[in-house]
Amino acid sequence: MKWKNGLIAAAMLTSWGIQAQNEQGYPFSILPLNDMKAFKSQVGNWRVAGSASAHPDKKLDLQAANGTGVLVNLPDEQKKDDLFTLMEHGDIEIELEFMNARETNSGIYFMGRYELQILDSHTRTLSGSVKPGKHDCAAIYERWDDSKPEGQKGFEGRPPRVNVTRAPGLWQKYHVIFQAPRFNDKGEKIANAKFVKVFHNDVLVHENVELTGPTRGSAFEKEAPSGPLRFQGDHGPVAFRNIRYRLYNKPALKVENVTAVRYNGTFDKTLPDWKSLQPANNLPAPEGITWQVSDNDQPGALLFNGTITIAEAGSYFFGLECNGAGSIAVNGQKLVEKTGENWRGSVKFGKIDLKPGKYPIQVAYAKWIEWQYPLLGVYAEGPGIARQALHAPGSVPPLSPNPIMHVKPTDGKPYLLRAFVQHGGKQYSHAISVGFPSQINYAIDLSQGKLLCAWRGEFVDASPIWHERGGGNIPPLGSVVDLQAAPIAAVLANEQSAFPDSTGIIYKGMELDNQGIPTFRYLMGSVTLITDRISAVEDGRILLRHLNITTAPANTYVRLAKGSITKVDEGLFLINSTHYLRMVAEQATQVKTRTIGGQSELIWATPTGSNATLRYQVVF
Repeated sequence: MKWKNGLIAAAMLTSWGIQAQNEQGYPFSILPLNDMKAFKSQVGNWRVAGSASAHPDKKLDLQAANGTGVLVNLPDEQKKDDLFTLMEHGDIEIELEFMNARETNSGIYFMGRYELQILDSHTRTLSGSVKPGKHDCAAIYERWDDSKPEGQKGFEGRPPRVNVTRAPGLWQKYHVIFQAPRFNDKGEKIANAKFVKVFHNDVLVHENVELTGPTRGSAFEKEAPSGPLRFQGDHGPVAFRNIRYRLYNKPALKVENVTAVRYNGTFDKTLPDWKSLQPANNLPAPEGITWQVSDNDQPGALLFNGTITIAEAGSYFFGLECNGAGSIAVNGQKLVEKTGENWRGSVKFGKIDLKPGKYPIQVAYAKWIEWQYPLLGVYAEGPGIARQALHAPGSVPPLSPNPIMHVKPTDGKPYLLRAFVQHGGKQYSHAISVGFPSQINYAIDLSQGKLLCAWRGEFVDASPIWHERGGGNIPPLGSVVDLQAAPIAAVLANEQSAFPDSTGIIYKGMELDNQGIPTFRYLMGSVTLITDRISAVEDGRILLRHLNITTAPANTYVRLAKGSITKVDEGLFLINSTHYLRMVAEQATQVKTRTIGGQSELIWATPTGSNATLRYQVVF
């Protein structure tokens, strides 16, 4: 394979395309929530609190405790102002968490004009459809024109691609990249505002959505280059926390006067000692930094030198992505070095403080295996400068060069897929993933009956088990909740014994009912039979687990949850602030909370010798 051929030219990547790497680069600014000094005055429905909570079953009921760090809206008929930040923004990247009560309706207006909806879409009746609407949570709200006929007044609203809304009382997350409208020197708009990317609970739900004007309920009639963030306060209680942002208002950086030199040789996953090598040849680099300057298909190394101009003093972050070894040095200071096996999507950043001026930049790259796919990405970000590519287009292939093999349940029945599952840093080779038509899904390790995780949204991408050599893990395509995997049951020495990671359980197969829902069967010891049926109930919004254990020996236990456990109500437990467990009051009296190794666990002691049944819901 020649370094110079065989790649599709890719658009340059910015922070907008590498959401998971943002923590490594330029830090976010924090919107302080120690008091209300970051906001314009309001009538008193907004305040700072120490925590917030909402019962999933109680309409418009949100409670706040004294303290700081959480922004809470508790409106009534007299006090229901929207809240505006003193900070004004144009282009912005923002992350925040929010909690809504049951049937709450709220929203965030970017620049005070363009609304990203907040709604209790978890308890919304889907009427047989899993497609969210343009008023649902994470929707970009519609525009409005009273002069149009009835039924046509609302227009241009955009529903999210998928509904991944969590249950009331659970914290949710938005990560938004927003681009302000552009204006010329005459004040004429020359480009529309745009939601470049919107992630809801880590799932991409919008991409490159243009807005021809303000959405309904805008605080301002005319568009402008900047405006405040606005939090809607008149449609129900809502809470926010961990609000952080980065403003992008400075020109992009550029590397100039790039030269490239190739060195032949094999360097064993590391960069060579340049002083000990003779250059093979100097290469023209009219496009700048890119592995494509070389057309030699043998292992070797490239050394790029250039200059970068810094206009404003501050901290700058330079990132490297390569599938061999590489490094970045600025002003003679090595900021990043990568050795060993490095692959697509892994970006490592280094920081340097710079004053205005021109600085030398050096980038090294070593391709140490002949068949290795060439890849070299160099990124930078700084004060007011969004993450940008310093390499030439084509030096980094598209993030997902292979089409997703999207597996979907059909015919109104769940889809069962046996394949490797990666969870909690471990690969489960005997796992099965089950997806329901209502877009609630789970994965379970059949070798031990471990319920691994559940997720809302699309089912799975099957391409890793078919592409090239296959054998990869199938990734969920939704918002995932960790269910603290534990063997389906275990015999303990006593109630305070630690729950084992594996037991002598033997998987004995599954049975499908006429709805296609599986019941998994296990044998523990020689006589104890365990069956496990997990189904979607209540309009497909909730998972119901039904365990049956026959002839259980003494001291047989089931672990339902591990971590932070809060009893919300009789039969209702909040687990790790990510999901609820719900059971009937009679069974709730049979479960116990214990502390093992500094962590809480919710366990159930199985009645000895008889038929025992445990039913509980997983709500998220």
